[in-house]
Amino acid sequence: MMVIDDQKDLDLAETMTEIKQCARPGCTNPVEIIPGHRPRKYCGNGCKQLAYLQREDEKRLQAEAAAQQAQYERDVDALRQRYGLDSLSPKVLDGLLQLRSHYSVGLMYQVGEMLILAVKEAHRSYNEAVNALREEIMLVGEQLNFVAITGPQNQTLRGVQPYCDAIGRASLEELYAMRDSVHLARRARQHLAEVSAQLEAKYSNRHADLS
Repeated sequence: MMVIDDQKDLDLAETMTEIKQCARPGCTNPVEIIPGHRPRKYCGNGCKQLAYLQREDEKRLQAEAAAQQAQYERDVDALRQRYGLDSLSPKVLDGLLQLRSHYSVGLMYQVGEMLILAVKEAHRSYNEAVNALREEIMLVGEQLNFVAITGPQNQTLRGVQPYCDAIGRASLEELYAMRDSVHLARRARQHLAEVSAQLEAKYSNRHADLS
């Protein structure tokens, strides 16, 4: 009968080596870990030095990225101070900076000035459209004694103050809808007046025939 020597098996296990993979990214070489010795992380001194250089490169790249981001933010702030905080979107500002990087500062500012003019013209046109719609709604509403119409969010508007409140906060699209609603009310009143006139004429004619 075979007897197992537990102490001998334990001593044997302590002398067995462990195999791990080299810690340098990209290296698949094995690393022998010997019990009783300081654990090794790399397969050799060459890999150890390469790993150090890789870490230093990562630190440098991170520092460069942080510096580039900081410079980008300073450039964006400078453009916003020049053209106005909300005049241009972040995407447009980024495009201007790309022009500077690939071409010249002069071209960047030239395109920026053109964009600002376009934005100002768009704002002017928008404001003119809003003011014209507000005036039209109030004038037609006054002719109808500010009859009930449908306002923003399907609210029923009746009276001068509800009209004023609604056009003051309505968007351009909502103002167009209010204009259509007030004109619809005017056409309905005109149609009603025409029908009433026809009925009155018909009644007058019948009354004349009877007399």
